[in-house]
Amino acid sequence: MSSYPLRRSAKTLRDLVRRAHKRAFGPAPRSTKDYATHVPVLVGLAQKFKIIRVLELGCGNYSSLAFLDLNIFPCLTHLTSLETNQPWLESITTKLTGDTRFHPIFLGTPMADGLEKVDLEEFDLVFVDDSMTAEARRRTIQTIYNKKPDRPFIVIHDFEVNEYRLAAKGFESRYIFKGLTPQTGIVWNGSRKNSSLKKIDQTIKQFCGQLEPDDLIEWKSAFEKQ
Repeated sequence: MSSYPLRRSAKTLRDLVRRAHKRAFGPAPRSTKDYATHVPVLVGLAQKFKIIRVLELGCGNYSSLAFLDLNIFPCLTHLTSLETNQPWLESITTKLTGDTRFHPIFLGTPMADGLEKVDLEEFDLVFVDDSMTAEARRRTIQTIYNKKPDRPFIVIHDFEVNEYRLAAKGFESRYIFKGLTPQTGIVWNGSRKNSSLKKIDQTIKQFCGQLEPDDLIEWKSAFEKQ
């Protein structure tokens, strides 16, 4: 009897196990610095695109400081940060006192409601890392989609969460960075090609085992080498 069917069955089983592992655990182990896994993506975007105005939904020690670092985002002139947690907003604002590019805004409503009057076309990039529950962030993403923005990239942290992917499924294009978990996704409308995003992804996958996700300087150096 030929061993081919046995080899084929073994390969099929391995493939099933591999796919099940990816579904259960994601393409990469969860980072010990899971709040910072979006940083390499942001640094890469700053190297490949001219980012002048940013809307940040949910401010943070990693993203807010990275956006306002002139060494990383040399073209940025305006960062609007919307936050629903007032003590947290005050904590971040204290670190950025004196930077006139920073415009923090406290919302006394859910982020999705606060976004209703915001003109997304004013921004080159919208960064989504808000709220304390998955449902609240899902509503934020859905609200952004409903506004049908043409200009900005929408960068979403924790994009391995299925609710977020479903809320963003109506955008014309998407790219998911899977080299670090939590994952970062980018969605957008319009005809922009994603070749630059693929190059960013390749660099992240090449260096993610060597660099800490929050090491701004080393990530910038990594992208400059490519």
